Amino acid sequence: MLRGLASILIVMHHTHFLLGESRYGGIMPFHGLFGEFHVGVDFFFVLSGFIIAWVHWDDIGNRSKIHHYAARRFTRIFPAYWAILIPLTFLYHAFPSSGLPELHEWSNFFISFFLVPYPKEMILGVAWTLVYEVCFYAFFGWLIFIGRGYLWILLAWGVSILLFPLSGVHEYYASFIFSACNLNFLLGMGAAMLLRSRRIPHAGLVLTLGGGIFLAAMLGKVALILIDYPLASPLLFGLCAALAIMGIVELERSGRLTISPRMQIFGSASYSIYLVHPVAMSFFLLTVWPFVKTLPADIICVPMIVFGVAAGILYHKVIEKPVIGIIRRSLT
Repeated sequence: MLRGLASILIVMHHTHFLLGESRYGGIMPFHGLFGEFHVGVDFFFVLSGFIIAWVHWDDIGNRSKIHHYAARRFTRIFPAYWAILIPLTFLYHAFPSSGLPELHEWSNFFISFFLVPYPKEMILGVAWTLVYEVCFYAFFGWLIFIGRGYLWILLAWGVSILLFPLSGVHEYYASFIFSACNLNFLLGMGAAMLLRSRRIPHAGLVLTLGGGIFLAAMLGKVALILIDYPLASPLLFGLCAALAIMGIVELERSGRLTISPRMQIFGSASYSIYLVHPVAMSFFLLTVWPFVKTLPADIICVPMIVFGVAAGILYHKVIEKPVIGIIRRSLT
């Protein structure tokens, strides 16, 4: 459910930019309210770190688990992503005037295909987050291989990320390794480690505190206020996300919270929603704009969001879920 919530925040954020383009009137919905909803990415990264550590913590040091871990991580990310990337690449080459020049380079396709860290815009814009996901998955796989004796690296990496802005280094790959995005993964892992070792007292209060500050800071555009401090915003939203996750997981495992299957579909389809919605909403606007351009942006954004989310759920059911099932059966 939380994955679904994070993906919907990103969908709402992208309506802000799409409707803000001059060809669509240049008026952002709700006076730019959705502009700060990009912090859904921070939530997603913390959640990813939590899930990987929660599910695979006992695998650390057990090298026989690497094949299973790698197979599940590969099928989780690449097949559904490639099914969008490949046709999108051919569309860019069929219409050379569309998009940025680097989106038409075949070298960009291979970089995008393997999700290699890359300083330029990727063919599918949202794929920049997948690059961090894949690198984190690789790091955790390495941790499984080397064992628990090297867990101190987690703390060392986190401290290095906090100190990196003081170094004055701006080289892309160093900035990538010591990005606050990676700190969010580590916060998620820390939350999982804490929950695996103890119960969280006053879980409802912890959830309310973390979720409440996250929501208030997002609606109050705190990320914009802290823009000159690279670590401040991700750290604030990352810590609040970790608290909210710990609170809600403790409530769920203690039997004080149950999630409706209808809500769980948003979580199951969250990756597809994330992948598909930019293309789906762009298609929606291109199709209906002549008929709705006189309407306020506040009204137009609602069917856009619904269309983007619905397209993601459909993609999950028709493409992602069946393809993952086929590949995982073949790998096992």
